[in-house]
Amino acid sequence: MSPVEHTGEPRLLVIGDLDRLGPIVRQCFAPLPIIGVRGYLAGIAEIRRSPTRAVLVGYDTTYRNIDSAVAAMKSVAGEIPVVLCCDPVHEPACRRLRGCGADDYLIFPPEPAELERALGLPTKKTQRRWLERTESPPTPTAEELARLADVLPRL
Repeated sequence: MSPVEHTGEPRLLVIGDLDRLGPIVRQCFAPLPIIGVRGYLAGIAEIRRSPTRAVLVGYDTTYRNIDSAVAAMKSVAGEIPVVLCCDPVHEPACRRLRGCGADDYLIFPPEPAELERALGLPTKKTQRRWLERTESPPTPTAEELARLADVLPRL
């Protein structure tokens, strides 16, 4: 996952755990602009670099001051959702980090519907559903057809 040139459309920012989260995010949200950074400090700096729609953060067990990092991410992000993603064993820690500013957390591997709900972004499946939805005209009743048959000769 490499930086994308800013196209004017707000992007999704993925911080940390790019090797596991990157493919899932691309599969769910492309062609939405997506950028990934490996470190928490780089992520904090990146949030404001370009318009951002949501931030997905991979939980890093080796980071010493994760409470402060999550609080800083949320402070910079403001109303932008900051969502953590962790392995099941780290769920208690991620649940606790909601008190530091994380808006939500997901268990790895996150399902597309969970990502969509937590990040507030439509997945490709939802986008396709809207594109594929075809409106079929209502089936006319016998009375409507009879009225139409009466009117057509007069046109």
